[in-house]
Amino acid sequence: MSTDVSNTAQKQESQHQDSQHYEIVEITASALDQFKQILSKDPQMIGIRLGVVGGGCAGLSYHLAPCDAELDGDLIQEQEGVRFYVHPMAAAYLKGTKLDYSD
Repeated sequence: MSTDVSNTAQKQESQHQDSQHYEIVEITASALDQFKQILSKDPQMIGIRLGVVGGGCAGLSYHLAPCDAELDGDLIQEQEGVRFYVHPMAAAYLKGTKLDYSD
């Protein structure tokens, strides 16, 4: 019985570690600095959620916002300590997107 529990814990840990290796979007240094500033203002926020929303005739709208929780099934991309959470269905639409920031 302890072997089953141990194997399950190892499998869950392995899945969690694997989820951190996704490279869905390209994030520039200036965008990353901006995300770090945003997240530093609210310690309850654990990362940035990236997504897409259907826009009808106008096509898709892209969404990004600080998030306070990981959702089941989220794909996680981590860069310099900043985590980006993406729903698997949104990943296909976001793949290859470049996030940049300029003021």
